[in-house]
Amino acid sequence: MNTFLSRIGMANTSAGTVLLLLFFPLLCAGGEDRRPFLEDGGWRTYLSDILVEPGPCHLPIEDGTLTQAEFLKKYGESKKNLY
Repeated sequence: MNTFLSRIGMANTSAGTVLLLLFFPLLCAGGEDRRPFLEDGGWRTYLSDILVEPGPCHLPIEDGTLTQAEFLKKYGESKKNLY
């Protein structure tokens, strides 16, 4: 073991410390959150983290063709919006 520790530059480190450093990621791997969740779009939303009830969306949906000038005219000057 001392030869191995010398090769990796840890000759003065105890074997227990080295083993802990090597196996620590394995010990932590079992800590995955097992709460119920919804998954859509590549991320998890845990049910206990949802703050509001789902409902209809009243926000306008744009298709990506809106220019900055159109956006400012449509939303910046005439409507009060929260973002």
